Amino acid sequence: MAIRHHFPKAAIDAVDIDAEALDLAQCFFETQEDAHLMLHNEDGVKFLTKHGVTSQVGYTRSLGFRV
Repeated sequence: MAIRHHFPKAAIDAVDIDAEALDLAQCFFETQEDAHLMLHNEDGVKFLTKHGVTSQVGYTRSLGFRV
């Protein structure tokens, strides 16, 4: 993952509703869980809501975009 190259200590949660997408990421992009990367098989909006992000502004900030 390119983001890990530039931010090696960042905590990253990769979320996808489709388990096959996560499997493909592990297979083709060498994406493996470790202390800094967690893979989650669930709906992204539900994941963010569960972790306290409840607005569109919060969603974009969670994704790292400035609004």
